[in-house]
Amino acid sequence: MNHAFRTTFRGGRILLTASVAELPEMVKAAALHQVSAFTDFNEGNDPHEEHDFIKFEVCNRDFIFSIIYYD
Repeated sequence: MNHAFRTTFRGGRILLTASVAELPEMVKAAALHQVSAFTDFNEGNDPHEEHDFIKFEVCNRDFIFSIIYYD
């Protein structure tokens, strides 16, 4: 489920922090693209193989993406 949501953004909600929401649309789009295209999961950044966390840089800014599942 995490992989499907992360790559399509369907079946859940995307929430942005206030500081991310205030960024230019181009920067937000680039960050979301980075999230959906990310494939470099490994033991160091995904020890539970859940594909639910990414830390990356776009446009000289650091981003953290996390999926939290609520049922």
